Amino acid sequence: MAKQLKNEWLKSISVVPDMTMNASYTVRESFNDWYAKKKITARSFEYMRLRIERHIIPIFGNIQLKDLTTYALITAWRPLEEKGQIETLRKLCDLE
Repeated sequence: MAKQLKNEWLKSISVVPDMTMNASYTVRESFNDWYAKKKITARSFEYMRLRIERHIIPIFGNIQLKDLTTYALITAWRPLEEKGQIETLRKLCDLE
């Protein structure tokens, strides 16, 4: 599921890095590219940015995109599930 989400996300930002050409492309860089291409209201942008900055970048920001795995996502977000923050998890998975 995480691989599918990652692929959908890459398609949505219209930036699919050539992993052979740029193996060091990180999650943080990918989000920056995604931000640059998003056409949303300032309020929606701020909500998304806060979720990303709080729950994604601290954990995955420096990980190379090619190294992002389902296991890493599940392990990192399990504490949110254990705290009952299911809505936060849903919103993280629904970022488009």
